[in-house]
Amino acid sequence: MKKNYSKYTVFLLLGFFVFFLSCTTEKNTLVTRTYHNLTAKYNVFFNGNESLKKGNLKLLDSYKDNYSRILPIFASSDEAAAKAVTPEMDKSIKKASKLIKYHSIKVKPKKQGGNSKRRKAFMAKNEYCNWVDDAYLLMGKAHFFKHDYFQARINFEYVLNQFKTQDIRYDANLWLIRTMIETAQYNKARESLDLMETDKNLPKRIKGEFAAIYADLFLKQKNYEDAASELRKAIDKTRKKKLRTRYKFILAQIYQYLKEYKNASNLYAQVIKMNPPYDMAFNAKINRATCYDVETGDSKGIKKQLEKMLKDAKNNDYQDQIYFALANIYLKENMMEEAMKNLLLSVEKSVSNNDQKSISYLTIADIHFSKLSYKPAQAYYDSAVTLLDSKYPDYDKISLKAANLTELVEYLTIVETEDSLQRVAKMPEKERFAFIDKLIEKIKEEEARQKEEERQHQMNMAFDQQRQGANNTQNQNQGGNWYFYNTATLSYGFAEFKRKWGNRKMEDNWRRKNKAIVISDDLAEDEQGTSQDSTKKPLSNKSREYYTKALPLTDSLMTISHIKIKDALYKLGKTYKEKLQDYPKSRESFESLNKRYPESEYQLNAYYELYLLGNISKNQSLANTYKNLITSKYPDSKYAKLLLNPNYFNELMTNSKIIDELYMQTFDFFKKGNYQEVLNNCLTADASYPENKQVHQFAYMKAVATGRTSNNETLKKELNELIKKYPNTEVIQPAQDILTYLKRGSLSDIKEKMTNSKFFADTATVTETESMLYTFNANTPHFYVVIVANKKEIDANRLSFNISNFNIDYFGMANYSVSSVIMNKDFNLISVKTFENKAQAMSYFTSVKASQDIFKDVSPDDYRHFVINADNFAAFYKDQDINKYNLFFTKKYIEQK
Repeated sequence: MKKNYSKYTVFLLLGFFVFFLSCTTEKNTLVTRTYHNLTAKYNVFFNGNESLKKGNLKLLDSYKDNYSRILPIFASSDEAAAKAVTPEMDKSIKKASKLIKYHSIKVKPKKQGGNSKRRKAFMAKNEYCNWVDDAYLLMGKAHFFKHDYFQARINFEYVLNQFKTQDIRYDANLWLIRTMIETAQYNKARESLDLMETDKNLPKRIKGEFAAIYADLFLKQKNYEDAASELRKAIDKTRKKKLRTRYKFILAQIYQYLKEYKNASNLYAQVIKMNPPYDMAFNAKINRATCYDVETGDSKGIKKQLEKMLKDAKNNDYQDQIYFALANIYLKENMMEEAMKNLLLSVEKSVSNNDQKSISYLTIADIHFSKLSYKPAQAYYDSAVTLLDSKYPDYDKISLKAANLTELVEYLTIVETEDSLQRVAKMPEKERFAFIDKLIEKIKEEEARQKEEERQHQMNMAFDQQRQGANNTQNQNQGGNWYFYNTATLSYGFAEFKRKWGNRKMEDNWRRKNKAIVISDDLAEDEQGTSQDSTKKPLSNKSREYYTKALPLTDSLMTISHIKIKDALYKLGKTYKEKLQDYPKSRESFESLNKRYPESEYQLNAYYELYLLGNISKNQSLANTYKNLITSKYPDSKYAKLLLNPNYFNELMTNSKIIDELYMQTFDFFKKGNYQEVLNNCLTADASYPENKQVHQFAYMKAVATGRTSNNETLKKELNELIKKYPNTEVIQPAQDILTYLKRGSLSDIKEKMTNSKFFADTATVTETESMLYTFNANTPHFYVVIVANKKEIDANRLSFNISNFNIDYFGMANYSVSSVIMNKDFNLISVKTFENKAQAMSYFTSVKASQDIFKDVSPDDYRHFVINADNFAAFYKDQDINKYNLFFTKKYIEQK
């Protein structure tokens, strides 16, 4: 027994010793390689790969295709879907890391006999565990699906560099190219694909995926012709039916976009036969219907099929798309009334598909716009923009068109409203009251009709509830009487909610379209409530006073009404011409302005706009008419000078540069006390450039120089004349300061004041070259900055306090910080931080400008304010030239809105 026991012990110890030796990665033997290959494959890698597969399936399940646009080749591009699979991908990364850490064998095996090619290749390997390269690739894929493209790239490049002779390099390269595409490195991706395509050893198994990645690149670049070519190859080389079905659907969408309707229709038919998921099959049928060619086909069968689809209960949630497809057929057949009817039904039936609803709105808007029906077009464009997401094709153009039309409609409304109010105001009182009474009677009738409709609706609702309640008594008894236990009542309530409000997300303030105005609206309601409580009751819309209050019944109110019409007519003409290119309407507006208000302050500008319209529309007679009117009635105007001298503006620009240089030279002399040179330059400016924009600044330097070259009495006289001549300019304050010092009788005290008295020079005196110190970047963090003169009468702390209060009142949720520092002996600097980008900062800047309270105690001549990005702020604080930055700010932020 002892002998046997000893023998078993020896075998056990030997087995344990062999196992221990095989576990180590410091030895490279057949035993260790076999052990680590088996363990790595069936334990670690298997679990990591399964987690990746699970995550990929989860990603596909959570991703919802948007069939209103061309589908992406890969669902992994969706950021929201990627977030959902983070746990699975983290597990894959953990397993891959474990495999590499515990199973990687890098040590070379002991040299044995033989010097064959195979032996040499074996000895040259960097890694002797067959699953380490797969682990690196697995880790890269997991990072890719997490959208951590930087780490993904590191892993794929490692595989390419370390395993150059193995087949896995092709897989790594494809994933690396996908990473380049997702990070918009399109040129690099194209170069890599082109190079890979020349490789004669490219495995057959990846050729379908290779073509699909090529197509993905072209799609992202909106190169649809080349994308179609690559998708055809992908379909031919791909075996998996699910992928081939998707590729065919995308190819059909591309053909449809390229208006190759026959090819698109054939592919959609193939997709339908491949038994795809219901959503894809449905959209294939819809898209095939919209591929109908009015020149070669008969629409009766297609319309019949779509109408049949409307009756199918499975399509209740898709009725908006079906009506939209019908509308498209009618549009192709130029049956506008039927098309519009179906588009409106598409909007009405749209419950949860905001993409379809926005496209239907957009199509209606385009129809109205093509007919020059701008008011309804504006309403539908506005509705479309509120639902479209910013990635929609041509979103910026659509938004701009909506904004331009909103502006136009605002001016049209002003003219129509003021004309109506004037017409009623001009009626005899008896006739006016009769008109108002008739209006009130209509309002009462409408309210009565609405009340009756609501009463009928409530009765029907009560009847339905009673009927449903009777049918579900047993369920109620079992479930309890509380509303949320009563499934019949609950479902009825839900249906009633959808009838009234449509499909809404579960969120605060769900009734509002614009959540950003919730706080200000609530405040406004509170203020209105307080105001109504503390003052008299608001007027009823069924009282005469409610209407007469808005009428221009006095001469002053009538004058204000006419001013509004004049302003709106001029702006209408400009908007039609510059933003909508509707030149006949523009002409109509300007001519209406001149006819109604023949001697208005807008007449010269309107004449010039009509002259330009004549040139644009090649109507020489119109252009000549208004050219003659301008040169005869306004011979000294800049427009007359331009019409008579085509080089007028070029000469003006040249003169402007000359005067800027002359001014800077004069100011340099002024600071150095070379007063005779100052006087010589000022005389040159007066004689050669009498209308220059620095005229008051030249006058200030001339006044000081004249006084300094004679006596104090002359200086006083010159400064007093300057103040009378230029009362509303920035030179007044320094002139008054010098006069104050002169009263004290100390000329030495005012020497510095005179030479440094130009607190804020006109920004035009700063040259373009000087302003190049700053670089424009709209998407970096920005600050709002106030530069205020360091004077006794200006309390910089009070100004900071005003800004802080303003932030609390209007930007309470933003948590902006306000700080104040002494910039130098002349100026204090107040800053508000931090805004995400230029747009946010400029919005704040506009709000500050509109405020009545912030700068109420500070003269406009004593401060400048602007927005500035973080990099430029550092440069500005070092340079401290306010005018230099102000020129940059004006050009890049104000003029280029």
